Amino acid sequence: MTIIANNLVTALAPPWQMKLFWPIAEPPDNLPYSLDVSAAINDAADTIGRATASVAPSGTGEIAVSAVYVSGKIVTVTMSGGVPGRLYFVNIVVYTA
Repeated sequence: MTIIANNLVTALAPPWQMKLFWPIAEPPDNLPYSLDVSAAINDAADTIGRATASVAPSGTGEIAVSAVYVSGKIVTVTMSGGVPGRLYFVNIVVYTA
């Protein structure tokens, strides 16, 4: 995950760069996955302006990001589709206000 504040990019040090695993979903599912980033934002008064998410591998039939929501310092990414048994990597970029 990447935090962008005041146009400066901060690569998060462990434990934030570790791989996170969410429960396995079936291809027809359209499920939300949430990540609390409050510990990663250095300024407690700062807020999230927006967030984006991308998935690899991508393409026809692969998992797709349906929506990205921000509530306080929690980012929720809704994803659907995908190939059963395939491991996907989700990159979330958070832009602070």
